Amino acid sequence: ILPNYPMTNWSDEVEPRKKSKIIRMVHVGALGLDTMHLELICQWVMSQAGKYTLDFITSNIADSAYQYIKSVECDKIRILSTTEYYDIPNLLSAYSIGLVLYKGVVPNYIFNVPNKVSEYLHCGLDVWYPNSLESTSAWAKKNGLSKSLDTTLPQEFESILKDGFDRRKFSAEGALRTLLEKLN
Repeated sequence: ILPNYPMTNWSDEVEPRKKSKIIRMVHVGALGLDTMHLELICQWVMSQAGKYTLDFITSNIADSAYQYIKSVECDKIRILSTTEYYDIPNLLSAYSIGLVLYKGVVPNYIFNVPNKVSEYLHCGLDVWYPNSLESTSAWAKKNGLSKSLDTTLPQEFESILKDGFDRRKFSAEGALRTLLEKLN
């Protein structure tokens, strides 16, 4: 079985991130209240006194999630429309942290590493994910990816730092190369 990593050149065009006092976080993909830590992360952002912003980039949002985000009335939390897959790297270049919000109530979320993890890392973002995602924690540890020592992280979350992430190794081509070497 091969991991579903992006192609190496997927994020070649990413422009360097500009330094900012405000830390910009992003979640790309579907949003719902039942299977995601949506309320928790929104409440956390609101408790950080403007230090963080949070954008949700989605074309698939449950009505309850949409209504919840609108009800918090926080100018630091926004819903943005989705973009083409190959435009995502340039879009993500404006952020520092990519979020994976799955609660881990579905076995598929617990026992796989979501594509978002490697996509965010490919684009130079640190990744925050719930500590209930066992395979994501194991993958980060196995590959020697550092965890943040940031004590402001919500207690339900862990992080992977972009430092030490090798785009070539964790690419579609890298995964195929590894398989071919094992077959020879």
